Amino acid sequence: MRRLEGALCAVLCLTLGTPVLLGTATAAADPPAASVAELDRAIYAAERESRRLLALLDERRVRHDARGERCVDVRLAQVNSFSRMLVDRRRRLAEADAHDVPREQAVTRRMVRQLREAARAGRACVYGGSPLEDGTIVEVIIEAPVVASNDLSRVPERGQR
Repeated sequence: MRRLEGALCAVLCLTLGTPVLLGTATAAADPPAASVAELDRAIYAAERESRRLLALLDERRVRHDARGERCVDVRLAQVNSFSRMLVDRRRRLAEADAHDVPREQAVTRRMVRQLREAARAGRACVYGGSPLEDGTIVEVIIEAPVVASNDLSRVPERGQR
């Protein structure tokens, strides 16, 4: 009988305690809606810029402008890469802890700035002032499994300035 009481008590404790624990864990893991919305807008903007550059690339091909075609193609590849990275960041943000959200936001904002620069450079290939005229290509890779202590994207705690 004591075994049954002990087992019943354990089952009740687990059953009653689980929703409370799960509710707490879910609430702590949910990223702020504003962060998710900001990232969704960035993904949409990346797709829009990709479509614009694809139209410019088709235009360069029709005009048989090999140099302009290469320049736009390079920038289109960069924009598409940023788009894929933003989708991955969206997934990471959904899985992020509360203390990881500011870092994810900072990385996302930096990526959006770089995406805009790549799109602007792609349009410049067609409309003048091409950044590839000197032959320089910059490849950006953002990935770090461990945050460095001197990471500038970290938000300082209050009083640690």
